[in-house]
Amino acid sequence: MKRTVRHPFVLTTWLVLVVVALGANLQPKPASAAVAWVTLAATNQDWSYGRFFRTGLAASASGGGVQLIPAKVHSQYEPKANPLPIPLSGHASVTYRDRIFVVGGNTRSGTTSSLTYRSAQFFSARLADQATGTLTAWQTLPPLPEETTNPQNLNPPPRFAVSDAAAVVVEVAGKPYLFVLGGYLGRDRPDSNLAQDTVTTSRIFYFPLVFTAEGNVDASQVWREIDNNGRLPFLRDDINYENISPPIEGSAGAGARDLGAVSVVVNNQPWIYTFGGNSRTVVVGTSRERYSSRVNRAKVLPGANGTLTLEWQDDFANADYKIRGVDVQEAFLADAATVKSVDPNTGNTGVYVIGGKRCATNCHGENNTDEPAYTDDANAYVVRINGATGSLMWLTSGDMSAGRYGHAAFETEGQINISGGRVRTSADALPTFAEGYVNYPELDLYQEDSAASFIHENGPLGEDGRVYHTMETLDGGMYGDWAYILGGAVGAAGNQVPVSSDVLVGNIDTPPLMFDRYVASGNYYSKVYDYGANARFFRFRWTAVDEAGSPIQMLYRYSLADGSMTDYMPIPASTPVADSAGRPTYTYQFPNVIRSRYFQFMAKLARPALQSSPRLQVSQLEVERAGYPNIKVAPGGASMMPREITRTGSIAPVVPLVNTAYQKSTGEIVPALPANWDGEGSFFLVLYLQGPNQPRPPFGAPVIGTVEPVAYAMVQKASLPVMSPGQQFLVPPTTWYSYADGSAADTAFWRGLFRNVGEYTLHLVVDATDDARFPRGLVHEALEPGVDGESDNVSSFTVTVVDPLKRTYVPLAHGSSSNTVKSAQVPVTPHGLPKLP
Repeated sequence: MKRTVRHPFVLTTWLVLVVVALGANLQPKPASAAVAWVTLAATNQDWSYGRFFRTGLAASASGGGVQLIPAKVHSQYEPKANPLPIPLSGHASVTYRDRIFVVGGNTRSGTTSSLTYRSAQFFSARLADQATGTLTAWQTLPPLPEETTNPQNLNPPPRFAVSDAAAVVVEVAGKPYLFVLGGYLGRDRPDSNLAQDTVTTSRIFYFPLVFTAEGNVDASQVWREIDNNGRLPFLRDDINYENISPPIEGSAGAGARDLGAVSVVVNNQPWIYTFGGNSRTVVVGTSRERYSSRVNRAKVLPGANGTLTLEWQDDFANADYKIRGVDVQEAFLADAATVKSVDPNTGNTGVYVIGGKRCATNCHGENNTDEPAYTDDANAYVVRINGATGSLMWLTSGDMSAGRYGHAAFETEGQINISGGRVRTSADALPTFAEGYVNYPELDLYQEDSAASFIHENGPLGEDGRVYHTMETLDGGMYGDWAYILGGAVGAAGNQVPVSSDVLVGNIDTPPLMFDRYVASGNYYSKVYDYGANARFFRFRWTAVDEAGSPIQMLYRYSLADGSMTDYMPIPASTPVADSAGRPTYTYQFPNVIRSRYFQFMAKLARPALQSSPRLQVSQLEVERAGYPNIKVAPGGASMMPREITRTGSIAPVVPLVNTAYQKSTGEIVPALPANWDGEGSFFLVLYLQGPNQPRPPFGAPVIGTVEPVAYAMVQKASLPVMSPGQQFLVPPTTWYSYADGSAADTAFWRGLFRNVGEYTLHLVVDATDDARFPRGLVHEALEPGVDGESDNVSSFTVTVVDPLKRTYVPLAHGSSSNTVKSAQVPVTPHGLPKLP
């Protein structure tokens, strides 16, 4: 079942009718609108674009859809991904888009040596195959910077090497940066013996995540360090021995290790929040360890010359900025697993600080001769960060039933998975898993019929447990979410491997089994559908199966003139009508016709019985839309090239598009689309073929059956340079496919279309969709004249076949009134696909 998206909530364009102008010199007019039922989601590919909260994709013989998830740990993990380049434990990892990043940690020299040292290395891999979860080979990126001192005169000089640091990705002005915060310093090679070994640090480094055209990380970027004023706050109001001048002989250390950190957007401003941690310093030759309960927060700001600064807030006296729960007034905590979950509707962020070492006595190092005493914490401390103000509200803590530390966790769309770890009384790595769920919009932890908030299960890791590893997830689209366990120490005490390069992979969306019981309730949020300015929405309908007396509650919302979204409005209960397949289908007519651009729906599912779940299978919207008249065929028009080809020559259409301003018949100038109008999805062009002596279809008549759709081009919208105003884009020949079966359109395919001598007319329609095979959800139209004989969304061109074996293609006048067509509604299948001839 699909349940993963980590990115911030954005308005994406999907199913948008993009309007193409005619020919070389004609100014386009706004497209005439057509009313049609558009299928929003009917396949698991369609549904996978939404957000899942205790819901997932359903797979059955009668089709896909959305249903509740089983209440169980969902995956078995296997070492089927590329291993890390070096063995690691205590490293930091983070994801951004389709990539995993790993930095720092403990490693060792060779495969059998027990000597471990710190790593300054930095690696990245991306998802190579959504269907299997395999990763690309790991890319080695610039390591953490060299140290400023080199007392041993090592060559090369020692680098800043840490374990147990925190890592987050923060977007500043739309650009991503990877931050490494604090950690445990140590030597970066076996022959190093630095004085600051085994103390914590307050230093913070960041690396710009810039991507090449091939999708790799730009390795020419360099690490930069936050200035002294922006370093991690010390755990207490005490001396920072790392940042004092002049230095105190025999003293070192500051900052923290084993702290939690998350990036949060507050009122459109990026922040970093840190939770707990412990410090190890040396004060005049005496080692001290201290634990923290503090929540520190810093605003991330752009500095001079492309640098960044951190502005830490003074919240020391505020009791809200201490880790706490209902039964724990102040938790001095380190080595917990910290994850976050963002409510896309409120903008609030839930942070979950799970387990860890909770200090019981001597937490501040009051007795300099004793180490702090700690217990294994079984709590999951929950705090809600207000998306508008950044203020904290502590909620009811979750319960893991049993404590652990050194474990790892991830959150994906309301599901929290925890793996491995250890307990204070044993060095054995735990093989157990736990899974919990988030309630929205409260952001507390879901709890059904037991005191524990997490379900425990043995086995996903096999016989060998893991500790000091990390977990990350990547979105596999319709194939579900892939979870990765990276490195760590493996096995039981005595035989434990201290560092591992293994990368274990599991799919957390495995289907339910016969006797699984489902969670009691869950929500599904659709993606935001963009139908262009001044669209009108009339009715909404959906098909649900296996309801068993528990109908699905549907809600909807739409955008206002200022671009903001309304609150969700519930759809009243109604009596279903069976569709052609006998399934219950509901239709809701909006009280008033909605004139808007964006539309989104939400589904609330409830469990009718322990071992059953309702399933939402199809959703549709009746819409009238004008589209985007700004995208047109560039001057020079479309044609087939080359104009003269031999039996062995290649054939391909040439289609240049341009994003430009246009003038309405009223004289109003409509500016070009902004560079960021595209969003996710694919850009489609559909080519209709009118053969020699084939009569032009009467205006207003359906296209299908008279003019045949023969090919379509599919280009990823996010990669289109045409998004920039005034810039042209030439549709690559390799993006064309057969409309009949989706196969690649090669030279043999194009030759097969032109079998007879004579004149052929081709009509090029431009639209947009997210379907990977056919242009589904189009507002298909019949051919009819435009204003003054012009067309707004079809470009026509003519080729002449002189000899079927050696053909010469003679482009005639592009966009002339005699070749001008415009589209209107045509018959479609129940799922929104055009009926193929």
